[in-house]
Amino acid sequence: MVTLEEKQKRVAALIVMGLAIRALALPRDLAGLQIAACMGICVGLSGLAVGLGARFPMLGQRNPARIASGFGGTFNLIASMLFVAMEMGILAFAGLIRLGGSLALPEAVQVPGWLIPTLLALGALVAAASLVVGARHFERLEY
Repeated sequence: MVTLEEKQKRVAALIVMGLAIRALALPRDLAGLQIAACMGICVGLSGLAVGLGARFPMLGQRNPARIASGFGGTFNLIASMLFVAMEMGILAFAGLIRLGGSLALPEAVQVPGWLIPTLLALGALVAAASLVVGARHFERLEY
């Protein structure tokens, strides 16, 4: 069950995203892409952190700084950067389509409809894959 505090955080995040979109005066299709990218990145990064944390645990370590600087933390950092780069690459591709090869923003050129599901699916796929890897390792882990 979602707590009231979690709902408030989600509402605050949506308000901030809406204000940023309004301040930039983004067209509706680009605004949808930005929201989809934000949601995909949030889901993917959360899944990566939990899944890789379960795959490379440091159970005996009490210092959080040493956990983050270990192999699992470093691998999570690199995997997270690659994932965000892939999501941003899709957004850059959408921008190139929107520009149509010129610096003026033509209103007739629309972003393809398959880009929003691609952004969301990429985030879900990365999260699911890392969570499955972490769950399998955690089941085999001996205490």
